[in-house]
Amino acid sequence: MKEQIQLFKIVFDFLDNLSEEELQLLISKKARLNLEIEKTITEESKPMHVCVEKICEKIEGFSTREDALEYITGLSLLKAELKAVAKKYDIHIGSKETNNQIAEKIIENVVGSKLRFDALLNTDLKR
Repeated sequence: MKEQIQLFKIVFDFLDNLSEEELQLLISKKARLNLEIEKTITEESKPMHVCVEKICEKIEGFSTREDALEYITGLSLLKAELKAVAKKYDIHIGSKETNNQIAEKIIENVVGSKLRFDALLNTDLKR
Protein backbone atom coordinates (compact mmCIF):
# COMPACT_ATOMS: atom_id res chain seq x y z
CA MET A 1 0.00 0.00 0.00
CA LYS A 2 2.85 2.36 0.85
CA GLU A 3 4.45 1.77 -2.56
CA GLN A 4 1.14 2.51 -4.30
CA ILE A 5 0.88 5.82 -2.49
CA GLN A 6 4.43 6.69 -3.54
CA LEU A 7 3.57 5.79 -7.12
CA PHE A 8 0.46 7.98 -7.07
CA LYS A 9 2.51 10.85 -5.66
CA ILE A 10 5.06 10.51 -8.49
CA VAL A 11 2.29 10.53 -11.10
CA PHE A 12 0.51 13.44 -9.40
CA ASP A 13 3.72 15.50 -9.19
CA PHE A 14 4.42 14.81 -12.86
CA LEU A 15 0.93 15.81 -13.94
CA ASP A 16 1.00 18.84 -11.68
CA ASN A 17 4.05 20.16 -13.55
CA LEU A 18 2.37 19.93 -16.96
CA SER A 19 0.84 22.97 -18.62
CA GLU A 20 -2.89 23.21 -19.32
CA GLU A 21 -2.20 22.64 -22.99
CA GLU A 22 -0.22 19.48 -22.28
CA LEU A 23 -2.97 18.20 -20.00
CA GLN A 24 -5.59 18.79 -22.72
CA LEU A 25 -3.45 16.90 -25.22
CA LEU A 26 -3.29 13.94 -22.80
CA ILE A 27 -7.04 14.04 -22.20
CA SER A 28 -7.80 14.16 -25.93
CA LYS A 29 -5.33 11.29 -26.51
CA LYS A 30 -3.19 13.41 -28.83
CA ALA A 31 -0.26 12.90 -26.48
CA ARG A 32 0.81 10.00 -24.35
CA LEU A 33 3.17 9.28 -21.50
CA ASN A 34 6.28 7.14 -21.93
CA LEU A 35 8.27 5.35 -19.29
CA GLU A 36 11.98 5.93 -19.66
CA ILE A 37 14.32 3.72 -17.66
CA GLU A 38 17.46 5.46 -16.57
CA LYS A 39 20.70 3.60 -17.15
CA THR A 40 22.96 3.87 -14.16
CA ILE A 41 26.61 3.07 -14.41
CA THR A 42 28.41 2.68 -11.16
CA GLU A 43 31.67 4.52 -10.66
CA GLU A 44 33.50 1.20 -10.29
CA SER A 45 32.39 -0.04 -13.70
CA LYS A 46 33.63 3.01 -15.59
CA PRO A 47 37.13 2.58 -16.93
CA MET A 48 39.49 5.18 -15.51
CA HIS A 49 42.15 6.55 -17.83
CA VAL A 50 44.21 7.86 -14.93
CA CYS A 51 45.61 6.49 -11.70
CA VAL A 52 43.71 8.18 -8.88
CA GLU A 53 46.36 7.20 -6.33
CA LYS A 54 49.15 8.91 -8.27
CA ILE A 55 47.08 12.05 -8.74
CA CYS A 56 46.31 12.17 -5.02
CA GLU A 57 49.97 11.74 -4.10
CA LYS A 58 50.96 14.56 -6.45
CA ILE A 59 48.23 16.92 -5.14
CA GLU A 60 49.26 16.25 -1.55
CA GLY A 61 52.82 17.28 -2.44
CA PHE A 62 51.92 20.81 -3.55
CA SER A 63 52.56 23.73 -1.20
CA THR A 64 50.33 26.28 -2.96
CA ARG A 65 46.78 26.17 -4.24
CA GLU A 66 47.87 27.72 -7.54
CA ASP A 67 50.39 24.95 -8.29
CA ALA A 68 47.80 22.28 -7.50
CA LEU A 69 45.20 23.98 -9.72
CA GLU A 70 47.69 24.24 -12.57
CA TYR A 71 48.50 20.53 -12.20
CA ILE A 72 44.85 19.42 -12.15
CA THR A 73 43.82 21.60 -15.09
CA GLY A 74 46.87 20.42 -17.01
CA LEU A 75 45.68 16.82 -16.69
CA SER A 76 42.39 17.63 -18.50
CA LEU A 77 40.51 15.12 -16.35
CA LEU A 78 36.97 14.06 -17.12
CA LYS A 79 34.24 14.78 -14.60
CA ALA A 80 34.07 11.11 -13.58
CA GLU A 81 37.81 11.09 -12.94
CA LEU A 82 37.61 14.26 -10.84
CA LYS A 83 34.75 12.70 -8.89
CA ALA A 84 36.88 9.61 -8.27
CA VAL A 85 39.63 11.82 -6.81
CA ALA A 86 37.08 13.68 -4.68
CA LYS A 87 35.63 10.37 -3.48
CA LYS A 88 39.10 9.33 -2.31
CA TYR A 89 39.07 12.32 0.05
CA ASP A 90 35.37 11.92 1.01
CA ILE A 91 34.51 15.27 -0.59
CA HIS A 92 30.81 15.68 -1.39
CA ILE A 93 30.24 16.68 -5.01
CA GLY A 94 26.88 17.92 -6.26
CA SER A 95 25.57 16.62 -9.56
CA LYS A 96 25.52 20.05 -11.20
CA GLU A 97 29.04 21.10 -10.22
CA THR A 98 31.46 21.90 -13.02
CA ASN A 99 34.93 20.43 -13.43
CA ASN A 100 36.46 23.69 -12.17
CA GLN A 101 34.27 23.67 -9.06
CA ILE A 102 35.18 20.05 -8.34
CA ALA A 103 38.90 20.81 -8.81
CA GLU A 104 38.64 23.82 -6.47
CA LYS A 105 36.92 21.70 -3.81
CA ILE A 106 39.63 19.05 -4.05
CA ILE A 107 42.40 21.64 -3.82
CA GLU A 108 40.80 23.45 -0.90
CA ASN A 109 40.23 20.23 1.01
CA VAL A 110 43.72 18.85 0.41
CA VAL A 111 46.17 21.71 -0.11
CA GLY A 112 44.10 24.41 1.61
CA SER A 113 43.60 22.38 4.77
CA LYS A 114 47.32 21.59 4.89
CA LEU A 115 48.18 25.30 4.54
CA ARG A 116 45.70 26.28 7.27
CA PHE A 117 47.09 23.61 9.58
CA ASP A 118 50.66 24.75 8.93
CA ALA A 119 49.65 28.36 9.61
CA LEU A 120 48.18 27.34 12.96
CA LEU A 121 51.30 25.41 13.90
CA ASN A 122 53.61 28.27 12.95
CA THR A 123 51.60 31.01 14.68
CA ASP A 124 53.52 32.52 17.57
CA LEU A 125 50.98 33.18 20.34
CA LYS A 126 53.55 34.54 22.80
CA ARG A 127 53.61 38.04 21.35
